[in-house]
Amino acid sequence: MTNTRRERAIALRPVEITNQQLMEILSTVRADMSTVKGQIGNVEQTLTNMNGRIGVLATTSTNTISAIDSLARTPLAAPGEPNSL
Repeated sequence: MTNTRRERAIALRPVEITNQQLMEILSTVRADMSTVKGQIGNVEQTLTNMNGRIGVLATTSTNTISAIDSLARTPLAAPGEPNSL
């Protein structure tokens, strides 16, 4: 039997635990799940904030492009003519 098979056999054999041990395990799992839930909440908030910032950047970029486009379409005055702006 290889080490891997031996480790699997050991891991899969039935183990008796007391109710107290089971309750401690469940308590730890519950605490871990609570921590994970909090971390997921933090990630959601971070993504929401990033989405808002991306929206602001997109709006600013659109406004900048529109301003550049407007300037590009404005006719320039010929030399010697009064400035049309």
